[in-house]
Amino acid sequence: RLAQAKAQAPDFPVVIKGDGQTQYQAIMDVLDVLGRLGLSQAVKSRLVVGENIAQAAQYVETGSAEAGFLALSIVLSPRLEHRGHWIEVPQGLFDPIEQGGVLTVRGAGNPAARRYLRFLATSPEARDVFRRFGFGDPSPGPARPAK
Repeated sequence: RLAQAKAQAPDFPVVIKGDGQTQYQAIMDVLDVLGRLGLSQAVKSRLVVGENIAQAAQYVETGSAEAGFLALSIVLSPRLEHRGHWIEVPQGLFDPIEQGGVLTVRGAGNPAARRYLRFLATSPEARDVFRRFGFGDPSPGPARPAK
């Protein structure tokens, strides 16, 4: 779809998320994915970098950019779920972002905090919410003390 849209409107901007520390790497990652899809030359001169994922989503939502690379959880959020069209980038074209949950030292003594973390890691209800917003199933990793 991105190739079709670019062919119809060669000057449309494509927005990606970036910030001061990761902006260069984010651009390189997006260009790598676009290259694997055969689209890098078509959009390279039109890339717009948002300061954060919310700004990148805002560019797409308001029409300031006609396409964007956004987190699937943003695309599936109630704010955007029925707006426009989206396609998921195939899994093999990017490194997944690892998310994590933590139990702080202060929370370790709070039974409700421990139950909540266990709920997030093991309950079918939590897994349904994760899936609905584009996240994979949580896999309990090894418990590690904070540094």
